[in-house]
Amino acid sequence: MRKEKKRNQISGIHQYIHLLEKFEEYPFLLDSEDRAVSFPPVTNSGITRISEDTEAIMVEVTSSTKLADVKTVADTLLREMLESGLCKKSADDPSCVLHVHQGRVVDHEGSLRVTYPSKTDLTFQNAKFAVERT
Repeated sequence: MRKEKKRNQISGIHQYIHLLEKFEEYPFLLDSEDRAVSFPPVTNSGITRISEDTEAIMVEVTSSTKLADVKTVADTLLREMLESGLCKKSADDPSCVLHVHQGRVVDHEGSLRVTYPSKTDLTFQNAKFAVERT
């Protein structure tokens, strides 16, 4: 019992390892320096920890069911970030600007399924902010 308690205090990863038992390969995200930054559902990397000094974040939204649900969640999250003021403002333009890097969703064979955000995504009515696609 004591060892189990000690392990729980060190890391919670062991709680999720069983989710991967049935898979031969595991999905994970690498940064530009080939460092693992996300290994869902097991863990996220300390490299991507957010602090008050954070200026850029990567948002990951996944689903094993509907792509439309993923887009709805991503749209809602980005809109809420903008409306909450989690964006950059400049002295000459007080509107809230969020820089969004376009991502590609590919299937298991590497074929392109969708690009997000596309020109039809992130079109908010009565917006008091701008979204830049880079």
